[in-house]
Amino acid sequence: AVGGGVVIYTIPRYPVHLIDVLAVGTRRVTVRPTLPQDIELQRAFFRGLSSCARDYRFLTPLPELPATLVESFANIDYSRHLALLAEVFEAGRQRMIGEARYIVDAGDPAVCEFALAIADDWQGQGLGGFLLQILGKRFPPTLHGAGLLCLAYAAAIPFCLWLIVQFPFHPERLPL
Repeated sequence: AVGGGVVIYTIPRYPVHLIDVLAVGTRRVTVRPTLPQDIELQRAFFRGLSSCARDYRFLTPLPELPATLVESFANIDYSRHLALLAEVFEAGRQRMIGEARYIVDAGDPAVCEFALAIADDWQGQGLGGFLLQILGKRFPPTLHGAGLLCLAYAAAIPFCLWLIVQFPFHPERLPL
């Protein structure tokens, strides 16, 4: 806040039950749902990703996150849009090292987008799988069968195989 004032955020139904601490190697990693005040943390995370990691995350080259995207990333409803971030504390400072999120399509509740990004120096340690496993368990019931959306990527993204097994396609559950 300008001039040292207090900023108050209204957060609907913050899912505290999703906060977890895990051991990755010898480090402690905190996993928690994103908060509105995480905007600068997310910007720093994005800037710290290699261009290759950014390309994989956004499927397009982005030298900087657009302000509207950063704002939408931080202001979520924890139901239709859920984002989990992983963070560590280094030299007394908070550092975001990973993120997994889903966003349910407003026009079609049987469709959603999900995304994952892990800091380059934390890749290959199982953090991404852990984040996606938690996120997958929180998918709304309308998304069972969402794994079919991943079939084209199943060879490249092991999470898709897990998603398909966890949430098999049931056409009778689709709202018609």
